Amino acid sequence: MKFFLSISFCLLACISYSQNEIVKLYDQKPAGTESWSWTEQEQFNKTWQTQVVYNVTDPSLTVFKPEQGKANGTAIIVVPGGGFHALSISSEGFDVAKNLANKGITCFVLKYRLIHCTTDDPAMEFSSKLGKKEFQEESAMIIPMAITDGRNAIEYVRKNANKYNVSADKIGIIGFSAGGTVTAGTVYEYTTANKPNFIAPIYPFFPEQMQKAVPSDAPPMFLTVA
Repeated sequence: MKFFLSISFCLLACISYSQNEIVKLYDQKPAGTESWSWTEQEQFNKTWQTQVVYNVTDPSLTVFKPEQGKANGTAIIVVPGGGFHALSISSEGFDVAKNLANKGITCFVLKYRLIHCTTDDPAMEFSSKLGKKEFQEESAMIIPMAITDGRNAIEYVRKNANKYNVSADKIGIIGFSAGGTVTAGTVYEYTTANKPNFIAPIYPFFPEQMQKAVPSDAPPMFLTVA
């Protein structure tokens, strides 16, 4: 019975999310992924007990708008985690966006590039590599790509601020776990176009290669760890 309830919930969620605008971040394959030939997949992962997306090759934003008359001009890019092997798309993505949209914030859930999974169980693949050299090497390759996707998401929202009825100087980014890595990474080497106005890394993974000097004009940060 629990299985069928989970399937029913996922189907309803997919119908609801399909009604939201989806924006592709790139017109063609982004640099470094020209040879990627695998296909994006989605599933209810039994290990993590949540809906996940994996094998993302074509980064995108799913837009969640507040009800008419509730928008307050603030925009937030929401970045799910998943060990760079998957995206916890519901619990750390769509659910967060819906909650913030109810508060008047226009949200953009980011699907960013991930490590290629060769099985249908990204959670298992992530667990089997954790703490090993393989994970370090794959993460070192994918993290800069994912951060680039985060920066481009900020730039897209800023360029289209009028379209989404948001203020160009009220664009933030919040991310969880690996999504927190992407979020924190956007505050280094930014430009006027892709600088976030505020960031919120939530229990972020922050590897040594990312630990650089903080820019003097860095935006304010809300940090949660446990």
